[in-house]
Amino acid sequence: MTYQDKVAAWNEFVKSKKMQRGYAQFPTLTYVKFGHEPAPLLFWGFWEITALLGINYGVGWGIAMHFLSWKQMNAPLWLQVGAAVFAGLSFGAVMAWMMKRQLKKYNLSTWEKFVAEIQNKMKSA
Repeated sequence: MTYQDKVAAWNEFVKSKKMQRGYAQFPTLTYVKFGHEPAPLLFWGFWEITALLGINYGVGWGIAMHFLSWKQMNAPLWLQVGAAVFAGLSFGAVMAWMMKRQLKKYNLSTWEKFVAEIQNKMKSA
């Protein structure tokens, strides 16, 4: 089974369970270019999800806040960085928690087990 087949099977599963469209997304843009075949973000570990989403959110929010508010207030750099780190960690942790709830809701455990189940269904069909 190729990686594209696995991705297609996952996208079909997401559609069949009427999961949010975002769960069908794969963080593949940079990974595939370097020869990796990542699992959907939903199957990543709690801290991996927290780090990925938290860093992206924290950096973007921190830059926006710097130019929209903090620069005019002359806020100290340590406060700006601290607020961005706190916001990023908070956002990332909440998103990771929500994704782990979805795994339990749909009775999923790991990407490897999901792929094995799909392969077994294909063999028996």
